Amino acid sequence: MAYQGIEIAQLRAQQEALNKQLAEAKERETLLVLNEIVQKMGEYGISVSELTGRKVGVHANELAAKYRDPVSGSTWSGRGRAPA
Repeated sequence: MAYQGIEIAQLRAQQEALNKQLAEAKERETLLVLNEIVQKMGEYGISVSELTGRKVGVHANELAAKYRDPVSGSTWSGRGRAPA
């Protein structure tokens, strides 16, 4: 192992302490921001699905029906094979 001066060791210890403080401050700030977001969502009646752009009841692999047969009620999303 190479020789490290006392000053370098002290600076590295300070750096580690600052990194720990930075991580703690970021965690506190993140919690405050999340609380503020949740409060604003409640205040304005915004749901998580609205926030993420997903429609209620539609799964990620399902698409909303774009076409509906008025006679049979069959639906088609516009993707894949067209219904007969």
